[in-house]
Amino acid sequence: MNHHAKPYPCPDCGDQKTGNFCSNCGQHEDERYNLHLLIHEVIHAVTHADKGIFSYSIGLLYKPGIIASDFVEGKRKRYFNPFQYLIIILGLYILTMSATHFMEKMTYYMNQNQKSYVKTELDSAFAIFNKYQKFIYLALVPLTTFVIQLLFRKKGFNYTEHLVGYVVYFGNSLFVHSLIILLSFLPIPFTPLMTLSSIIPIFYMALYFRQFYKVGWIEAILKSVGY
Repeated sequence: MNHHAKPYPCPDCGDQKTGNFCSNCGQHEDERYNLHLLIHEVIHAVTHADKGIFSYSIGLLYKPGIIASDFVEGKRKRYFNPFQYLIIILGLYILTMSATHFMEKMTYYMNQNQKSYVKTELDSAFAIFNKYQKFIYLALVPLTTFVIQLLFRKKGFNYTEHLVGYVVYFGNSLFVHSLIILLSFLPIPFTPLMTLSSIIPIFYMALYFRQFYKVGWIEAILKSVGY
């Protein structure tokens, strides 16, 4: 570790730094990487109580709207970056979809009892979606935010604040969907999984609406269903 008695330039921002902590950028250690430091930083990044991705994921399961409110109010240092989280979880979500062949199973499920021309259209639509789903999901974020802004236009948030809130929620939605998709590895009927993938997102959106926009459960549920 570094134990400098006199100020020295911080390697990260160039500001004068004494000891192991930079008061300007917040960087701690700046020693050369070794195995001990690498293991410490990996463990810290995953499990840190304030802003590790693990604790952030767990927090999203029961307080997505509260976390979104904290970001809008400027309480951001304690959390993992929601935009980085969305990109990471989106990649894991797509990987999970591919590994479980969930899209193919869903196509087969929806094609049952359909006429041949409808099956063809569904197959084509799912093939396009499967190929470009990452871009589709990201493109839907600003569009969905606009719809939510209309639903809660009297709450006083600007578009960017609505967007930040939705990014927090959407990261959680993809995380929960990934957990549901993983259940398809188990020998259980596909119908319950489809039911879960329809009902649970409505609950989490209602929870997000209730916590972030400070509305009652009835309004939150109605707007999540209507959305």
